[in-house]
Amino acid sequence: MTKRKKISLLKAGTVTKAHGIKGEIFVRPLHPHPDWPSKLKEVFIGEPPQVFQVESHRPHKQGWIFKLKGCDTRNASEALQKQPFLLAKTLFKSLKGESIYLAELSGFSVEVKGRTVGYIQGFSSNGTQDYLEVSTNKTPLSIPFIPDYIEDMNFSKRRIKLHLPLDFPGLANE
Repeated sequence: MTKRKKISLLKAGTVTKAHGIKGEIFVRPLHPHPDWPSKLKEVFIGEPPQVFQVESHRPHKQGWIFKLKGCDTRNASEALQKQPFLLAKTLFKSLKGESIYLAELSGFSVEVKGRTVGYIQGFSSNGTQDYLEVSTNKTPLSIPFIPDYIEDMNFSKRRIKLHLPLDFPGLANE
């Protein structure tokens, strides 16, 4: 048995349900228009994650249908329902000139008005815009990730400087 190198994983969606009788699964991605399906050779499902080789995939409604090696029956695909759909973090690395992946900002410090207010611990979306989920010493912040708020992003220093309104919730009165 070959020992696998530990891989950093990111949640990219959820296995919502079984699809058909041949073991296919329906995955609802976190992002409405992911570009990762065409890059996938293997996926990770569940906690702790099980690794599956991708045999095929295709878009379907607001998600993707996947056929995975070793998942050949309806029962096998039903056993994966409601499980996190995880991908290798290395898939989420933008090239120069491309739009960044939010995952690349994970762990960045967040500065507002010259002081560090917290660190990016995750991301969310309301369907229209993305949010940075920032851990602070007080209440966690959910900050819209919009161009008007971005003052500077420094990848070598792992820092993002934001220009937020004076009355931004969680920062007012500080």
